[in-house]
Amino acid sequence: MHRARIYRIGAGLIGSLPLPLLQLIGTIVGSMIWLFSSKTSAVLRTNIKLVFPELTPSEQTLLARASSIETGKMIFENLYVWTQDHQKVLTHITQVRGLSKAKAALKNGKGLVLVLPHIGNWEVLNHLLGKEFALVHMHQPASNKAINELIQNFRARTGTRFTPVGTRGIRQQLKTLAEGATIGLMPDQEPDINTGEFAKFFGIDCLTGELPGKLAAKTGAALMTVSCLRSESKAGQFTVVFNEIEPEQADISIPQLVNFAIERAVRLAPAQYLWSYKRFRTRPLGQPELYTKKQHAFTRAIHLALANIGCRASNLFPIEVLQRLGEYLGPIRQLLNTGKVRVTRRNLELCRDTLGQSPETIISSCTSEASKTTLETGLIWHCDDQEFDMHCLSVEGLEYLPERNGTQGVLVLTPALGHREFLMRYLGRHYKCADYYQPHNREALDLLIRRQRTAMGIALLTRSGEGEQLLASRLLAGDVVTFCPDQQPRLRGGEFIPFFEQPALTDKTLARLIRNTSPCLVFGAAIREGRGFRLHLERCELDTQASDTKILTAINRHLEKIISSYPEQYHWEEKRFNIRPRGTPKVY
Repeated sequence: MHRARIYRIGAGLIGSLPLPLLQLIGTIVGSMIWLFSSKTSAVLRTNIKLVFPELTPSEQTLLARASSIETGKMIFENLYVWTQDHQKVLTHITQVRGLSKAKAALKNGKGLVLVLPHIGNWEVLNHLLGKEFALVHMHQPASNKAINELIQNFRARTGTRFTPVGTRGIRQQLKTLAEGATIGLMPDQEPDINTGEFAKFFGIDCLTGELPGKLAAKTGAALMTVSCLRSESKAGQFTVVFNEIEPEQADISIPQLVNFAIERAVRLAPAQYLWSYKRFRTRPLGQPELYTKKQHAFTRAIHLALANIGCRASNLFPIEVLQRLGEYLGPIRQLLNTGKVRVTRRNLELCRDTLGQSPETIISSCTSEASKTTLETGLIWHCDDQEFDMHCLSVEGLEYLPERNGTQGVLVLTPALGHREFLMRYLGRHYKCADYYQPHNREALDLLIRRQRTAMGIALLTRSGEGEQLLASRLLAGDVVTFCPDQQPRLRGGEFIPFFEQPALTDKTLARLIRNTSPCLVFGAAIREGRGFRLHLERCELDTQASDTKILTAINRHLEKIISSYPEQYHWEEKRFNIRPRGTPKVY
């Protein structure tokens, strides 16, 4: 509450400044964001390059920079719009186009659905729509309850009524339309994992919500877009534009119609659209990721240098010393209650019934084993072959791996159990091996892992449609292919399969590979024992022509069995249940 009070006072003080001055401040802040926020500028560059390929690289850069500046203006405009008198805000709207068409659409008594794209300033727009339509607007509440209440108190003076997203909000909007009134939706945010369809937006496949179309179809309401554009010639002035959404072709879907309408609105003032939003984050199956996490070149170089030094330094110590350090480091991390320790504890709490052990009994050993894994990695990467062989205590299940002239490929499932890098080095050294690689979320570490895996003789295939095809061809040629079965896929690339009785999004690529190539399916793990590792390879028998659900269920059950034998060596610090089924509360 104290923080919300401070924000209220700060918003009131800043919002008391003249709007043209706030736009000037926003210009400066937007320029700072462009210069110093590498993540934001990377998203801006990616989006602009995608949707305006006809522009030259320099023109794309100028547009991306202008978009950052317009976003900066919007941030400071909102403080004014939220805190100033309703009538005073309305004086800044100097022109309204298409208002008569919007009011005419209400005469049929079936209501009006207004689509509000993230362009210009939609907070200014709320004042006009509240006055003219008594709009009922669905919104996404802020994560901080106090801040959300503060914003909603500011918005209450606009005349627009807000209802949160979800079933309750949909019911409220249906009721409003049934009364022949007007509702508002912001459709250019990614919908829930289980909803939406891919429709073109500036020619790019874009996951688009179906709610505007469903509400209009259910009630017979008219559909229109409305946007509030900042004047380019006169500071502090806005133009509101209403446009009808009408079918261009009989067979076109409503989400596609909405995207076309938003595209037309954006082309009126392309710099004012919120291009810093990851609009194309969810990709159709097989298409590559668009928003790779980029570090600043200087930061990346520093992180890469430190990681290299750490790995080289670990190779100077015997493995017994590294493991002893891991035993000391584990309790320290637990005492500090680091983020990964909290995730470990939460995962163990979720899985305790199936696992058969309480978190309290194994969390200390789990954090110590995870610390050992980190410290040992440099040694495993950089030690010579003779020392590596000394640490390889035994290999169980070697008969499942192919002969040099074998024709059946082997799909080795390599879960986050024991030391995965030890197993990878063994396979890369003895077999023609490829890994279906999921990039690390830290760019410097990703570069380091790629370099070391390649040095170990492992071909890294990206998680994409092309990567899947290459993986299948490798298996059909009799090679060894590794696949981590407990990494979360992209939103539309997986299915929720029970894992320790919890719904876990599991990659359907794995099921397709098994069905299309009928490989020898093996679970592999390098289990730590004393000063070395025991390579454990275990055959997984299943019906290769079964459905995705049955194949993935069988794999997860087998995985549970192996993990239950060595629970302290499983990497519980990964957010395995981060993505949840619709309507299921978050766990982290």
